Amino acid sequence: FDNWIAMGVNAISACPVDTKSLEEITAQAQAAGIIVVGEAQGIEGADANVIVDDYEYGVANGMAAAKWINEKLGGEANVLILGLDHVEAVILRGNGMEDKIKELTNATIVSRQSAESIEEAMTVTETVLLANPEINVISCVNDQLALGAWQAVQNLGIEDENYYIGGADYT
Repeated sequence: FDNWIAMGVNAISACPVDTKSLEEITAQAQAAGIIVVGEAQGIEGADANVIVDDYEYGVANGMAAAKWINEKLGGEANVLILGLDHVEAVILRGNGMEDKIKELTNATIVSRQSAESIEEAMTVTETVLLANPEINVISCVNDQLALGAWQAVQNLGIEDENYYIGGADYT
């Protein structure tokens, strides 16, 4: 933000991990005549916020996982949910996924863990899979966590066409 304010850009669009963290700098940008738009999670005091209903976003992701579980595994699966349970808005996304998988399948949620990055998702997934090798579905609140989970599965040498890793976002 500081660099963009110094450059005198016309507008800034940001997706905050911590929705409170951008309030002060948003006011500084606006004082410099810059329009600020919050994306995905709102920024208090922004000129506009383009947000998603995180719970329903999770429901859609959970429905995709449930459909796969029902079609490929007869409704039975052992699931790892990778979330961002330290980010208030995204907790709802994980809840929507978990609720929908439970509602539409006979799957067992073996573990729900948080990760922040591809690397952290890989480490968390490897640890969980080593302790719970029966897991065959990994449902993630975003694509970077899915990429980390995929790398963990590759690292562990798991080769199974009936293995699901799902994510959601546009990354």
